[in-house]
Amino acid sequence: MLTTDAARGPPPNPGSVPHGWAIGAAFVHGTVVRGGIRDRLYWVGLGRRCVLGLSERLEGIGAGLREREEAEREKLEYAWKRAGEIHGRVEAGLAGFARGAGGVEHLAVELSAPRRDDKHFHAVQFDVSRGRHRVIATVKTKGVVTLVGPFKDGDTEGPCKRIDLDDDAAIDAGLEAVLADFLDTAFAS
Repeated sequence: MLTTDAARGPPPNPGSVPHGWAIGAAFVHGTVVRGGIRDRLYWVGLGRRCVLGLSERLEGIGAGLREREEAEREKLEYAWKRAGEIHGRVEAGLAGFARGAGGVEHLAVELSAPRRDDKHFHAVQFDVSRGRHRVIATVKTKGVVTLVGPFKDGDTEGPCKRIDLDDDAAIDAGLEAVLADFLDTAFAS
């Protein structure tokens, strides 16, 4: 808990600024001038100005981000749920490939578990790989599934196919096309 003045108590949450507090700016003639989330948290009152230390500043940034992310919680939970469902479809499809390949060891394909996306803040991803060959499936809170690949690690990622998150038929068709291309590319002689 941050404390700058025992009489005033701890500073407020960054989203609500009462009289005498300002975030990222000075208290100017009774008006709060706001700055960005990276700006310092200042308290201006009774002619004094207290700049909080690094730990307190970062705690304030964390609290601001926590408040912002609360609004995204349901969308992110839905993205994780849908990513799990899509991952299950891919897993079942690759199990069919494994049966067809008859256990030939060098025809193995890896499927990663769903995880936070490497590039997008509000997204979940998993990938299918064999050697340098990859396909990435990204489920975004914006309501889109992006299928990327097939491509080789170290090369430009692409092509990308964007599909509505709730269009199961289009997702199935997209997965079938992308994974078939992946298998053709990964096992080309």
